[in-house]
Amino acid sequence: GTLALCALALCPAAFSRRPVSTVGMATAYVTLSDGHRMPALGLGVFKADPGQSTYNAVLCALRGGYRHIDTAAYYRNEADVGRAIRDCGVP
Repeated sequence: GTLALCALALCPAAFSRRPVSTVGMATAYVTLSDGHRMPALGLGVFKADPGQSTYNAVLCALRGGYRHIDTAAYYRNEADVGRAIRDCGVP
């Protein structure tokens, strides 16, 4: 629902096959206990219904520069998240 509608309304990158360049963008990171870094800002899909709207929201976020997607099998939308990751064009 609402998540995808907001993302699509604000994200023309969703309609492009090329990801937006993130070169020069300031990104805040959190350092995990094992030393790996994770972007502090991410897209959460906990309440996103499975289907095309979740796919579109994740695709838009990835093409818009997000590199942190909070997802879990428990959310029951992991197939749509995975499909968006595969299709986003980010190497």
